[in-house]
Amino acid sequence: MRQAKAIEKRIELSIEREEAKKPVIEKVRKVILNSISLKNKTVLEVKNLGKMYGDTIVFSGLSFQVPNGARLAVRGKNGCGKTTLLEILTARLKASIGSFRWAAQADIGYFSQEQET
Repeated sequence: MRQAKAIEKRIELSIEREEAKKPVIEKVRKVILNSISLKNKTVLEVKNLGKMYGDTIVFSGLSFQVPNGARLAVRGKNGCGKTTLLEILTARLKASIGSFRWAAQADIGYFSQEQET
């Protein structure tokens, strides 16, 4: 058993050394967002938004405002509805309940995680 464990350890160390030799290629992604001066104080207003698939509630009762000049971060565990929310806000999906309103001058962009276009 000791010999087997020693051999396993040597194999693991050998693999680690080989992986350390591989070159690391750092990918640089750059997104440039041109901001325009909006007349509205609120860019996005969401009221009691919710989405259901059959009997499954993805999220419900979501209300918030995004003031002009602010940034919005959407965080959460896998499967909690982050992508669904963004797809609703970009009119790719229809909400089951509630409403949202973008400022008239707002220019909406969306970069899909599936990169379909």
